[in-house]
Amino acid sequence: MAINFEYVLGHFFTVTSMPVRLLSETDNSLVAAFGYPAAADPLESSDLKRSLLQKAANTAKPFMTIEGDFCTYGTMHGPEGGLVILGPVMLRQLSNQEIQEFAFRHRISPRDLISKAASLVQVAAAMSLLSFLLTGEPLNEGSIAIDNAARAQLMPLSEDDVKTYMLQNVENEITHISLQNEVSYLQLIKEGNVEAITGKADPGFNYSSVGILAKKSFKHYEYMICSSIALATRAAIEGGLDQATAYSMSDLYLQRLELCNTIEDIVKVQLDMKVAFVRQVRKARDNRCAKSYVEKCKIIVANNLNKPIELDEIAKALGVNKAYLARKFKSETGMGVMQYLRSKRIEAATRMLKYSDEPIAAVASYFCFATQSHFGQVFREFMATSPQKYRDNASVL
Repeated sequence: MAINFEYVLGHFFTVTSMPVRLLSETDNSLVAAFGYPAAADPLESSDLKRSLLQKAANTAKPFMTIEGDFCTYGTMHGPEGGLVILGPVMLRQLSNQEIQEFAFRHRISPRDLISKAASLVQVAAAMSLLSFLLTGEPLNEGSIAIDNAARAQLMPLSEDDVKTYMLQNVENEITHISLQNEVSYLQLIKEGNVEAITGKADPGFNYSSVGILAKKSFKHYEYMICSSIALATRAAIEGGLDQATAYSMSDLYLQRLELCNTIEDIVKVQLDMKVAFVRQVRKARDNRCAKSYVEKCKIIVANNLNKPIELDEIAKALGVNKAYLARKFKSETGMGVMQYLRSKRIEAATRMLKYSDEPIAAVASYFCFATQSHFGQVFREFMATSPQKYRDNASVL
């Protein structure tokens, strides 16, 4: 059955958002294009097209190449002749400046650029899929011919690569931060130590102590803050910050990093990030402490229902300021400490009224009410009836 190339290529673009076009076998003229119209195709106005055609003529295999450090193209021969060219596909999200430069170089409007990004592995997988759709034969990504720039991104590290890199670091006196320094720094985040972290540099953000993450300084700093954000996120979670908040902060700081145009911008993001994480951890720890004080306060109340006790004594027993305890208790329970104490005394009094024949005056005295009248007033406040009527309706004796 004959293959409808335009149908396959059109749907391929719809699914992947990767620009693709088919060139004639005889004169390399454009047969069909999806993603970019001929008048706004970045491939048409660059020398790269000529280079792709030459490479395709020299190999029967699908081929991948990289332009600059952020854009890739692929070529493959159709089963009935003709050449399929994929791309440009961006390997990462571009800054506004990079979009402007790419558009100028290829003589297109920045508005026309298809900037959806995909990894090199995803592009290779897309080429394999497209080859299968066109030929019906499965294609292993490993059989795609790759130029040196692209191959460097896909090749696994060898033991020799690691040894060579280590020797270069020794020769150039490049050292890495000690694990102890990193652990010490992350411990400050876990503890929510705002005061200490404000004046302490992130050891993982020292240009000369993390090795060479990228040959370009800007990219080097970009990688450093990515690592710093990841470590700070994990430390914050271990320090008690809830995962949803921590991961949301991580996402937002990575998005801010994407907007940075200078190394100074990156440094500002890093400084803000570390303090923000520590403050959130401190806030989470303070909230936990407040909840802990409230629960301990409730225990003290439960143990003193029949003993005189004041807020000053409870706060002293907990080792906290009276006003702080009152504020946190009201925030957590919706009532003051002494109001809570009265409510628990009335709750206990209802059981005594129901299950005993003790006089109401004795019940009032037992639960530390100064007079029977005061007991009756507070009882009505919580139970909407008098102690006697409650006993008459609820007594089981």
